[in-house]
Amino acid sequence: PPRPNPRVGRQIASAWVNEVVGLFANQRLDRPAANPRDRAPDMRAALLQVPNWAEHWVKMSIGVGKGAKAEPGKIEMLDMTKDQGGRATQVYLRGRFELDADEALLFELRPGQCRFWNLHLANELSQTLDFMNHQIGLNGYSATPDADGAYRLVIATSDPGVPTWLDTTGYTRGFFWGRLDRCDQHTAPVVSKLKLSALRTQLPAATPHVSAAEREASLRLRRQGAQLRHRW
Repeated sequence: PPRPNPRVGRQIASAWVNEVVGLFANQRLDRPAANPRDRAPDMRAALLQVPNWAEHWVKMSIGVGKGAKAEPGKIEMLDMTKDQGGRATQVYLRGRFELDADEALLFELRPGQCRFWNLHLANELSQTLDFMNHQIGLNGYSATPDADGAYRLVIATSDPGVPTWLDTTGYTRGFFWGRLDRCDQHTAPVVSKLKLSALRTQLPAATPHVSAAEREASLRLRRQGAQLRHRW
């Protein structure tokens, strides 16, 4: 069309170390390859769009953050196809955590057969936490399901010694965000708040214990994978 809408692309990465980053190019075929020199009025019009763009995304982030100010641990399922270009086959999760040093949130997620799912943590400004140096998010590749098919993720401020720990990096309050893409089950996770001392009683007996050395090794591998991803 004469005035096409902007295009936004998102590349999903599950196995950071093993996957190859895609490369993409985009060209207009209905005009000559050599573009004419930019005219001053066109440059001015484009620059005037910058504050509009900034205002739009700041308002969107504030709105999403305000929407997640409900009771800590409560899960909301969001449809973002109407106003934010979300995928029709994708359901978004959001909520808020508020934890003392001796507490944890236990997520029980049952996505079934799923193209992609993830859950990650953010601070109260909706900024994703340090994903390169801390395990602040997991997905269907990096997490292993229990024998009953459920993924049990643990949000805590200190390491509880389980593989599926989501590290708040010292924050006691913040947001959690997630996506379920083309999953058999788009049901909300079951979330429970409990004392860290009681965590093992709520996990399957076969849940492994992660030692400090094993955590160190997994974080180094995570950092390597993060360094291989393309970022702004």
